[in-house]
Amino acid sequence: MIVLVVDQPYDFKGGVEFGLLSTTTDIKSAIVSGAREERSTIFEIQAGHIDHGADIQVFSQYPEEEEYLSQPLSCLEVAGDPRVESIKVEAAGDKDTTIQVVVMPMRVNVNLKAVTTDDLLQRRKGLHLAMTKNLREELLHTTEGEVDQLTALLNSRADGQLELLSGDASKVEIHGTNFS
Repeated sequence: MIVLVVDQPYDFKGGVEFGLLSTTTDIKSAIVSGAREERSTIFEIQAGHIDHGADIQVFSQYPEEEEYLSQPLSCLEVAGDPRVESIKVEAAGDKDTTIQVVVMPMRVNVNLKAVTTDDLLQRRKGLHLAMTKNLREELLHTTEGEVDQLTALLNSRADGQLELLSGDASKVEIHGTNFS
């Protein structure tokens, strides 16, 4: 969905793409996927090396297409006057059809301040490591006294069991019960 920007600057014509912007360098592919009526509109996007987006041809459902994916919040600005082109496309059967396409020259500018996926993953990793460290320190702090008490209790019980196993059972009394 493209939203028209109407406030300043007043000479700006275009909009901001809020989602991912999928593009192709093959005009026939663009026409086939975009032509729904007798006259369709196609954006002819001019992009610099930084703004052209990620090459996703290897991930595409149609790997024969050269497909690029621009990130959300890319600014699309009208770069010239629209023109009408007649293009032959393959129709059902053996007959070619000529359709008219309105070609709108556009320029794309990518939001370079947007956080990349790698940046988000690094930030998330840092948060998880810090959380783990905090939880470990909190656990050690809150259980420090309890660990000492538990260790002493286990040591005393272990000693009593060893005495029971090595001593005379008639002399051992546990909770008022004599084992003779």
